[in-house]
Amino acid sequence: MTDYEAHAWTEIYIEHIGWIPVEVTGRDTGESVYKHVEQEEKQRNAIVPNKKQFVTNVKKMFQMIPIVIILAVIFAFIKLLQKKRKWNQMTNKEKVLFYEKQLEKYAENGVKSRNNRNSMTSEIIEKARYSNKDITRHELNLVKRHLELLKRKNKNVTKILNKLK
Repeated sequence: MTDYEAHAWTEIYIEHIGWIPVEVTGRDTGESVYKHVEQEEKQRNAIVPNKKQFVTNVKKMFQMIPIVIILAVIFAFIKLLQKKRKWNQMTNKEKVLFYEKQLEKYAENGVKSRNNRNSMTSEIIEKARYSNKDITRHELNLVKRHLELLKRKNKNVTKILNKLK
């Protein structure tokens, strides 16, 4: 061993820590170094619970996802029931006027004119709007059927236009 590599101080080997220099001529017993090493060890161990806590938080988040999905489905179902209840409470006149708005929405080329409706549908809508007479179930079904045909026609036209592009 060369003089450069030689040293003249005492070291104590402590298990799981390693070699610790100790001053044998003074009051130093190595406790300060040991405490410093212990403190570093505690700091390293303090990081591990944070990782465990992160994993726990991720698990909790994944456990919450099904609950959120179930709540969203319940919310959508309640909204659907509210719409159905509102629809059932409407009179036939109100339903015909609702269908009229839909007919205008689906009218050809967005034109909101009476030319897009057949004469029977126009008469029923005018009866609902201006007359005191009640709308029959049959008249309501005629307007509904006309709306369904117009929707189907617009859907087919859209498909054809998309194929041409």
